[in-house]
Amino acid sequence: MGFNNYSENLENLTEIQRLRDLGRYYLHHNLIAQALQTYTALLEKFPEDAATLVIVGDSYLMTGDGQAAAAIYSQVIRLEPDRKDLLQRIELAKKMALPEVSIAGGFPPLHPQAINRLIEQLTGTSVVIDEAQIYRAAELLEKTIHSDSPAASVSQHLDEIDELLPAILELNIRQARSQGRSDLAAELIALQRSLLNEQPSRPADQTESAENRLSISEEKTNLHAAFMSEVSNFSPLRPGVMKTALESAGIIVHDQWEELASSREEYDLVIAHNPQANSQFMKALAGWAGSGKPVVVDMDTDFRMFPAGHPNTRSLNQGELSDVRVFTAALQLADVLTFPSTEAAIRFSKEGYQSFSVPDGWSEKNSLWLKKNRGTTRLNLGIFTLPGNLESVALIRRAVIRVLREFPQVRLVISGDPDVYPLFDSIPDTRRVYLPSTEPDDYPFLLAQVDIHLFPAMEDELSILESDRRYMEAGVRKTAWIGSPLPAAEEWNAGGLISRSVDDWYTHMKALIQDSDMRDRLAMEGNTKSQEREAQKMAETWNSVIQRVMKPVKPKPFLKEGK
Repeated sequence: MGFNNYSENLENLTEIQRLRDLGRYYLHHNLIAQALQTYTALLEKFPEDAATLVIVGDSYLMTGDGQAAAAIYSQVIRLEPDRKDLLQRIELAKKMALPEVSIAGGFPPLHPQAINRLIEQLTGTSVVIDEAQIYRAAELLEKTIHSDSPAASVSQHLDEIDELLPAILELNIRQARSQGRSDLAAELIALQRSLLNEQPSRPADQTESAENRLSISEEKTNLHAAFMSEVSNFSPLRPGVMKTALESAGIIVHDQWEELASSREEYDLVIAHNPQANSQFMKALAGWAGSGKPVVVDMDTDFRMFPAGHPNTRSLNQGELSDVRVFTAALQLADVLTFPSTEAAIRFSKEGYQSFSVPDGWSEKNSLWLKKNRGTTRLNLGIFTLPGNLESVALIRRAVIRVLREFPQVRLVISGDPDVYPLFDSIPDTRRVYLPSTEPDDYPFLLAQVDIHLFPAMEDELSILESDRRYMEAGVRKTAWIGSPLPAAEEWNAGGLISRSVDDWYTHMKALIQDSDMRDRLAMEGNTKSQEREAQKMAETWNSVIQRVMKPVKPKPFLKEGK
């Protein structure tokens, strides 16, 4: 029994090393998809192989998905608790400020579907098993076998053979094993190892991290995109940021409706923000989708969740955002959906849509974002909330009034929902002020009137889908904030304090009022993180989405389900 265990362990070690060598071979030849698929196959058999887990974690880190990377590193550190490099990796993953597309789409980081999304993010190509690749291999073999000069044929296709041969051998190894031909499998493994060992050696400092091995060349394109948007209270600045980011990614953006309505042949794809609120947009979108043009639909949130008559269900142009039939039609016309919220993207991904999170940003083209605040002896608490959130503010009303009475130098600034102002009638008018809404471009000026932002929210289904826009904008303006424990606040995790009870609201407000150093430190933390959301730095994220929609891997839901 002891000998059998030893023999089995030795066989496992040999198989682990074989698959590692195969993965390294693919990485050396810049075949990223094949490499990660090999490492995934290794982890399916040997889920505690730390070296392979680190490579996959590094791959997630490269794409900016710090959350997935940290989860994998944490798994490794449980296996090898003395590795200091893992602690450094975890710290880096948690502090990453890069904007990111939500890669895993609701799946665990090591799930095959998540790995497929990771590969697509790294390579910009589909990882669906491609019949064309199989045909290519068969055609190559057929040409060689029937060639008048097989040697010359092999010589002409050396690069293709170099790429395909390890995969062909791997398929034959698996087939031999499934047929019980262990002798044949062993011979094929020996041949494969001989092939893998022939690759030139690499310097040691280039073999430790996937960051050095996975070098992806980005292909610059001159795609022409038709862009149309219907702005809402949730996204007063998002379309402008989207346009700047797309242009920074090399996309030529056409957003003049007169031009868009006249012809669609000249556009490579269509990008529509909240199209369901504009009947003209929906009609044009249907025409474009019917002609086969790739379609990206960007939505603020899941408008199906809003009750009838909710004050935020109309666009700024008074278009209807929450008509379920039109909203669903917009979803069905899309090849890819994007949302500013990770939670919303995951929800639609679980419904079968190709859905990704592309967070909100800001643009330094608007100089008001960068204008310094004027110093003042008065400290302003700010409650900026959309209509319909009165109940959320009511939760913290007593705590706010208590703080205002204890600190006479503090004033309350209210903007957004005018119904919030009467909630604080017990406070003298000299200690509270209401600032009416401005044009979107002037919004940074309003934010500058506040020293501490208060973001109370009900922990209901609508609030859970909120984006991190408010926390990001406070960071740009170097303002500390206090918020409810929503997923977006927890995910942003910079520049503010999270209140998990009414007592926390009072304690946190008092602490930030009394401790200017803490206030400044939080403000700078938020500002540092928000810099990665500047529109031009969002170009890579939007480019990933564009590359994804130009190479779709599955049909629209209505085509698949026959709706």
